[in-house]
Amino acid sequence: MFENMSTKNKTLFFVSIVLFIFASLLFGFIYLEQQKKLRELEQTNLTNFRDSYSKMLKKHQEFYQNRVRANISSVGVKDALFALDRKKLYNLTQGRWNTLANENKFLKVMHFSLPSGESFLRMHDPKRFGDNAAAIRPMIAKIHEEKKPIDGFESGYFGFLYRVILPVYRNEHYIGALEFGSMPEQILEDMRYYNGLSGALFLRNNRFHTPKESVAIGEYSLIFDNFEDDALLKTILQEYDFYSQEHKEVDGRIYVLYAFDLHDFEGTTTAKVVFFNDITESIGEYKAMMWKIFVFLVSLLVVLLVVINIGFKKFITILDKTNDELHANQKFLQSILDYSAHAIIATDTEGTITMFNKQAQKFLGYSAEEVVGVRNITLFYHREDLARRAEEFFKLFKKHLNPDFNVCVEKTRQHLENSDEWRFFDKNNQEYYVRINVTALSYDDKNIDGYNFIIEDITASKKASKKIKDYIHLIDQNIITSTTDLNGKITHISHAFCKISGYEKSELLGHTHDMMKHPDLDKNFYKNMWNELLNDRVWRGEIKNLKKEGGYYWIDTTIYPIFDEAKNKIGYTSIGRDITEKKMLEELSITDGLTEIYNRRHFNDIFAQMIALSKRKNELLSFLIIDVDYFKQYNDTYGHQKGDNALKEVAKAIKTSLRRADDYCFRLGGEEFGVVFKPKDKQEAIEFAYAIKNKIEDLKITHDTSEAGRYLSVSIGLVSHYAKEIKDDDTIYKEADELLYEAKARGRNRLVSN
Repeated sequence: MFENMSTKNKTLFFVSIVLFIFASLLFGFIYLEQQKKLRELEQTNLTNFRDSYSKMLKKHQEFYQNRVRANISSVGVKDALFALDRKKLYNLTQGRWNTLANENKFLKVMHFSLPSGESFLRMHDPKRFGDNAAAIRPMIAKIHEEKKPIDGFESGYFGFLYRVILPVYRNEHYIGALEFGSMPEQILEDMRYYNGLSGALFLRNNRFHTPKESVAIGEYSLIFDNFEDDALLKTILQEYDFYSQEHKEVDGRIYVLYAFDLHDFEGTTTAKVVFFNDITESIGEYKAMMWKIFVFLVSLLVVLLVVINIGFKKFITILDKTNDELHANQKFLQSILDYSAHAIIATDTEGTITMFNKQAQKFLGYSAEEVVGVRNITLFYHREDLARRAEEFFKLFKKHLNPDFNVCVEKTRQHLENSDEWRFFDKNNQEYYVRINVTALSYDDKNIDGYNFIIEDITASKKASKKIKDYIHLIDQNIITSTTDLNGKITHISHAFCKISGYEKSELLGHTHDMMKHPDLDKNFYKNMWNELLNDRVWRGEIKNLKKEGGYYWIDTTIYPIFDEAKNKIGYTSIGRDITEKKMLEELSITDGLTEIYNRRHFNDIFAQMIALSKRKNELLSFLIIDVDYFKQYNDTYGHQKGDNALKEVAKAIKTSLRRADDYCFRLGGEEFGVVFKPKDKQEAIEFAYAIKNKIEDLKITHDTSEAGRYLSVSIGLVSHYAKEIKDDDTIYKEADELLYEAKARGRNRLVSN
């Protein structure tokens, strides 16, 4: 069979095999590379998650050590413990315990123990004391033996907890230890909040804890998970051993399992936590990409074979025609005419048709016999087009032309390029849009012997052009876009932009976006944005703008530099989408429901960020904690409704005292509030704090049971430092908290600053 093939077909067969092998090798190489990248991505995720997990444990350790030290250093605590005055110790510690417990739902244990190992006071269960905690709790025994701080995960009467225990010394005499314990669920919740990972906690079987249902892996039993579907957890954990980085597929979703150890104070693994990373989307993207590469390679292979085949055909045709040059040329020209994709019509100098190729016959519905030597080419032209062009040429050439064949060829006679769009009619009077290129036929390069009309049907492209215009209109109506020059002046604005902003186009064109700036976005926001754009980079972000008639809106915006053909920057184009509703929901998530100021969660999110930003210019940063004096007595006397109203008024007074866009106030918990601001100096910070204090007193909220005065008052702890002096947010918070307690110890209704 191969021997009977022509040389052309043999060559094509060989080329096909080579191309197929090359395409297969290329696809295999790409497949292996993508598999490698997928594994590297999973390993990177594991490293990132492990680092995040370690940082969270470290943060929890530092947080609770600071809280233990703060409690130990509180006035009277050491004396009460030394004197074994349980009631006094409880009263001194109750306020701080309640505050911490309200702030952190995961805090479970606050426990004082004596050097003998005896439990002296459990703030979480005051009625339970006197038992030998060291006998059942190795950490209690260890702290009293070595008298050094320890931390780790350990089970006890009140559950499996992360515990931090510090020794208590009075005048260099060891008098006991203080322990804080928090539920390990806090780590799982933090990992889900910051990394989007759900997880499950498995505890090595012990007498203190009852396993959750029957889910167990070896000697480890499930005690907690933050999955919404336990069935999913049970399915995934089948045959899992904590050590392999396994892939599990459940209901069409693919998960990677990462297992981390929880250690006790001696470094021994006492529990394991397994996190589930959903990589379904990554796998799906990988498969989709490989399919696209496969389709592309197959398509490319087909195109190459077609091109090679066509090339061979033309080459062999040319070789065959060399035997008889005249016959070959005639046949070649005829083949061009017969098989051209365009209709080709030749005329004499008066427009009478002399040649009408097959594509012209197919396109216009006439046979060659019906038109050649019989009809004028103007038969097909739209009369309105001929009349309109005659008027245009009169203005252009200052020459009167009748709306006939002369209009069709005048540009060619003037030695100009003659390629224009016209409307044509076929035999059935069907209208088409065409582009006609008219060239002169000449045998002596001097006299014109006729004309050649090459006709291209552009009806489809005209319809496509209309569709594009319709799409542009659709975009204008629904996509928030604008274009500016290099000075920021608006040169184009979409209807959707006008609709969301409330402005007319005439009110925006020629102006800058400054007229819509919202005061909540400070100068640094726009400075950073322009810094990106001036360096020819794309800027992406969320912008809050003012509406013309009041109110505001949020758009998620991408701004691109635009360049002309010479690559000179000529302006900027922005494309955005309305995210006002999303931002409102975000605002609700960071707002305290009672007082309508920022909540503790938002404080935790931005306080460290503000410190980091302030360090760039070493700005002076101030933080004050405000606590309403004798608020429990106020609630007991006037009721919780009055108490809530009082907190609202206090929050309003604080918020209306803020002076700058980057001043923030928060409800930190209960009757405690916080304010972060940047004064020009410490004196201004003190004056600002007193202004808030006085404004709250001016509310004249009667508080007959207060020992600090007739009206509702506050105690304030104020700390001010230049940013480079601040170690971290916990340090400055602790310092302000201690100043607040000092203000309370001095009799309340006062300000104490550093």
